[in-house]
Amino acid sequence: GKRFTFKDLGSLNGSYVNNESVTEKVLISGDAIQIGKFHLLFIGSTLTGEN
Repeated sequence: GKRFTFKDLGSLNGSYVNNESVTEKVLISGDAIQIGKFHLLFIGSTLTGEN
C-alpha cells in the first residue's frame, strides 16, 4: 500500500512526531505531529482514487 512520510525540510525549531525529534518518519494513523507552535494529528493510512 501507499505510505505517508513526514519530512522536516530544515525548520529552525525542528519537528516532532509523538514527542520525538525527527527529520523524516513514515506516519501511521494517530501520530501526533508538532511543527513549531502547531499541533497536528495524522488520521488515515490509505489513499483512494487519484488523491
